[in-house]
Formats: sequence, C-alpha cells, structure tokens
Amino acid sequence: MSFFLKRLSVLTGINIAASLIFAFFGDHSFLVSYLNSLFFIGLFFIVAGAFLFVVQGGFFNGIIFSMKSFLKLDRLGSYVASFDHDEKANKSSYPVSRPFKLTGPILVSGAICCLLSLMLLL
Repeated sequence: MSFFLKRLSVLTGINIAASLIFAFFGDHSFLVSYLNSLFFIGLFFIVAGAFLFVVQGGFFNGIIFSMKSFLKLDRLGSYVASFDHDEKANKSSYPVSRPFKLTGPILVSGAICCLLSLMLLL
C-alpha cells in the first residue's frame, strides 16, 4: 500500500472509532448520535485539511515576508527612505514551504466521513 492509502485508512478508522465513542454518550438514539458525530468529525477534518492546503500553497508567505521587511526597516528608521531605491527588486521574493504529507489524506478522510454520514442519513 502507498503512503497515501495507509494514512487515509488510519485517519478514516480514527474518525469512525471516535464517532462510535461519541455516539455511546449521545443524548439521542445511537444512530442519530453516530451520524451527527461522524459528520462533525469529518467536517473538522475537512476544515483542518483545507487550512493545511492553504498554508502549503504559500498564501501567507507574502504577508509574512512583507511584515518581516517592514519591521526590519522600521527598526532601522529608514522605512520612508526605502521607497527611493530599487535595491530590493533584486532580492529573492518569498521562502518556499515544504508540502505537508498529511494534507491529502486529511481532506479525503473528512470528505469520506461526511459523505458516508449523508448517505446513511438518506
């Protein structure tokens, strides 16, 4: 099995096991509590995976780079003078982030659990 499928099966198993545990302590019937907990845990995994995907794509790199350069120039007291020179145009722009290995399995596992709860509901 590949790394992706191993992580996917482990994460999906954790989701289903956690849903079963939460279903035993639910206020409603077992099936309703199971479907609710399965959906919400799957939704949490989708949100976490989407956040990892956005961070992995480098969305915040530009913001972090500009804040670091602003704070560095502000400490030196030369922020206004920096607009007169084009020296910074030759600098490398942003640091490259490494991809996370769990982004795909987390997203797919959350989607599987949400779709499974929706199919069992209907």
